[in-house]
Amino acid sequence: MKVVCIDFETANRHYCSACSVGIAVIENGALTDSRYWMIKPHKSYNYFDRMNVSIHGITPDSVKSEHEFDYVYKELAPFLENAVLAAHYAVFDMSVLKKSMEVYEIECPNLYYICTRNIAKKIWKLDSYKLNVVSENLFYRFTHHNALEDALACGNILIKGMAEKGIFVLDDFIKSLGLSYTSLQ
Repeated sequence: MKVVCIDFETANRHYCSACSVGIAVIENGALTDSRYWMIKPHKSYNYFDRMNVSIHGITPDSVKSEHEFDYVYKELAPFLENAVLAAHYAVFDMSVLKKSMEVYEIECPNLYYICTRNIAKKIWKLDSYKLNVVSENLFYRFTHHNALEDALACGNILIKGMAEKGIFVLDDFIKSLGLSYTSLQ
C-alpha cells in the first residue's frame, strides 16, 4: 500500500494560508519519491505573521513568483491517488489540505490518513512526541519546519515503527497498534 507523508507550512493562523508543502512517498516500506512546492497563499489569506516566518523562514518574497494552491494541487493530486496519507500531528496538516481545497473549490477526494504522532505514542516511551523529539530518538537528522524535511521525517517514523513491530503491511500494522484510519471528508 502506498503512503504519502505530507507536511504543510502556513503563512499565518489560517489553515488555508499554505505557503509550502512537502511529500514523501513510501511504498513497500521504502521511500520511493519526494517532492516540495512553495505556494503563494490565496489572495484573501496572503499575509505572513511574524511568528510563522520565525518558525519556517518563508517570507512574502519567498513565494511572490510561486503558484497558488489550486495549481500546486494539480501536481500533488496524482501522488494522492490510491494512497493513505500520513502526517505528524495530522489534525493540522489535514486541516490545511481540506481548508485549502475548500477555498479553491476543489472537490475533496475520498482519502484516509494516519498520524505518526499517534503511532510514536503507541511504540516508544518518550517525554514528548513532537516531530523533532521523536526523530532525535530515532537518530534521524533533519531541518525542522521545512515541509519536505518534515514529510521525510514523518516517513522515517512510519518505516522505523513498522520495523520495530516487525509488521510491514500497513493495515496490519495500524490494527496491531489499536489505531484506525481517519477520513479526510
